[in-house]
Amino acid sequence: MTEHLFVYGTLRRSHGGPMHQRLARHARHIADAFVYARLYDIGSYPGLIESTSVDDTVQGELYQLHDHTDVLAQLDEYEQCTEKHPQPWEYLRKSITVYSDEHAPLSAWVYVYNWPVSGLPRVW
Repeated sequence: MTEHLFVYGTLRRSHGGPMHQRLARHARHIADAFVYARLYDIGSYPGLIESTSVDDTVQGELYQLHDHTDVLAQLDEYEQCTEKHPQPWEYLRKSITVYSDEHAPLSAWVYVYNWPVSGLPRVW
């Protein structure tokens, strides 16, 4: 079973952090891509909120996961959206449509910000 993941923040290649390195060992970058969403400055990392407007796009990277069960469990722990973390979780893993020039639109997992964004600066 093929699983895909869209990343837009600290998991991107340009960030180069340890979680991206772990992702890179368990996935293959297949395209630069975008989703219809808004991005907010949460502090030291961004938070993505889905949008239905074609004017709201967030650029990121699309990955094909090799062992989706293992890597998604690791990423859920990183994003603190597992049962051992208090709710409401800051992020939820959700399947949304991702677009790229190289591929037809497809569904991919993305970590969506789950807390209120009122008063937070939007990242363009």
